Amino acid sequence: MAVERQAVRPQIRQRQEQQAPSQIVDRTERIGEADLGSLERSTQIAEGLSSLAQSGAQLVDYELKKKIELDKITQRRRFYDNEDPTADATRPGRRAYRVLSAREQVTKGQNELYREVVRNPAMPDEEFDEKSRAIYARLYDENEDDPLMVQALTNMISDTQQELVAERAKVRYQYERKQAAEAFGDSLSDSIEATENTEQLATSLREGQLATEAKALGINQEEQDALLLERARVTCGLGRRRLLAAWRALRGSRTPRT
Repeated sequence: MAVERQAVRPQIRQRQEQQAPSQIVDRTERIGEADLGSLERSTQIAEGLSSLAQSGAQLVDYELKKKIELDKITQRRRFYDNEDPTADATRPGRRAYRVLSAREQVTKGQNELYREVVRNPAMPDEEFDEKSRAIYARLYDENEDDPLMVQALTNMISDTQQELVAERAKVRYQYERKQAAEAFGDSLSDSIEATENTEQLATSLREGQLATEAKALGINQEEQDALLLERARVTCGLGRRRLLAAWRALRGSRTPRT
């Protein structure tokens, strides 16, 4: 019996040794599959949390933007009602208020410069530039703490500056024409007194001293006729008709004969 047991034991050991590697592999595969499943679930959870975080951030961002835009509306309304910005105004809201205030101040500055031009149409360019800088410098100083407002001011001034320059040129032109008309009128009065008759006055107007002076002053034929007719009405009212006769003779000499 002892001999049989000894013979059986090697066989059992041999079967165990043959089965062991297979069982180890099976357990390893099961463990690997479990780890893989756990990793996938962890990844899904992480992705879900990331998506949730992004959604939350977008919601917060939207709410912040909405708050800012609503605050801009509030601060603009307060400007139109001549009220100061609220104490809790956001920076963009306060800037919206400042933009409206700056636009108003730029308009006032332009009007102030225009009045200066009307008071002194012959103002030299250097003086005009100096007054412009003095007015606009105040606006820049009031907004020096906000670079965006400084740039906005520059744009506003640039947009209105061309119109002001054009108005200044128009005022200066009208002033110069008025000065020329007054100078020609003075010369005309002197010529009326200096000439002895209507023909001499008409000749001076046509090709003499008055014609030369009118050309030097830049007075064209249409302007000259208007000035002559206006002065003739005045002298006729005083009982002197020589200028009116000279004006008619001048017009007659321009009419082609048939």
